[in-house]
Amino acid sequence: MTLQELHQLISRKEIPEVLFLYGEEEFLIERTVRAVRDAVLAGGDTVFNATTYWGSETTAAEIVATANAFPFHGERRFVLVKEATKILLDQKLASYVKNPSPDTVLVLTAETLPRKSTRGKQTADMFAVDYLQSAQNRFGRDVTVELRRMTDSVAAKWVESEFSRLGKSITPRAAQLLQAMKGVSARELASEIEKIALAQTGVERIEEQHILDALKASRRYTVFDFSNAVFAREASQAIEIGLELVQHESPVMIIAHLSRQFSYLWRIDEHGKPTDTEARRIGLTWGWQYAQMQKFRKNYTDPGTFEQVFAYLLAADIELKSRGTDPATIISRLVCQITATSPLK
Repeated sequence: MTLQELHQLISRKEIPEVLFLYGEEEFLIERTVRAVRDAVLAGGDTVFNATTYWGSETTAAEIVATANAFPFHGERRFVLVKEATKILLDQKLASYVKNPSPDTVLVLTAETLPRKSTRGKQTADMFAVDYLQSAQNRFGRDVTVELRRMTDSVAAKWVESEFSRLGKSITPRAAQLLQAMKGVSARELASEIEKIALAQTGVERIEEQHILDALKASRRYTVFDFSNAVFAREASQAIEIGLELVQHESPVMIIAHLSRQFSYLWRIDEHGKPTDTEARRIGLTWGWQYAQMQKFRKNYTDPGTFEQVFAYLLAADIELKSRGTDPATIISRLVCQITATSPLK
């Protein structure tokens, strides 16, 4: 089940009696749990009908007993189990999810799927997670939702949807800029989006300058100006931009951005059509992004060049994280290395 499908079920008040949310994106898991909880407990007692357990500190028997209890002054109970990875392998829980109480919604959350032992006589159908993932279960569909860390293109689209949720729109370029400057963490992006939306009370459409103003970034340069100068092999310009950016941006973030941009450039077909479909194929979102980068592809025609560029980027990242070298020195040296790069022999 996708997150969008789950929210549709929530809006229709058709929430399955058991849900399993897992993945690295803890913020989205927390937000989804709150949405389910609010929908389940609407109009009922939100204190006595809500119980939270940690799978590492409780037993399946205790969870099942609570889930089977009748609601108190309400239609349904809400039971949340955090860190549920190991307890999902308990047979008592497996038995419950196959015949759950109609008066309770049990939500299990974890960072990863449980690792099942191959020893003994255990079979896959004994485990709760297998049953929940099967379209042949009593719910008639997979009731697990994976919330993995977002890619750049997914995060940029998510930025747009978040502004829309807050009653504002944002240009695609502004969304891409915010994502590039803040990364792919949903928690960090959501925090910045809320600040920007609150600050721009009389603005309906967020532009690039609003992002720059909100993040106190350079009025002249962005990380995209930096990567474009490197792509163009304009060493002096790239160094100028890099030295200004490093004064107010994380040097690790700058190198991470440059690494992502080179990974896209490496996958671009110099003679391909800059369509949205082609953009999505390599991890971008819009055709204009593809076209914008495509013009630089002729500067890096030999695949061996990319091998050396990625080696330089990795070395710079390691040096930033492990030594006391001045970031400005590392950025300047990296620019010189990349713009003068020739294929590995």
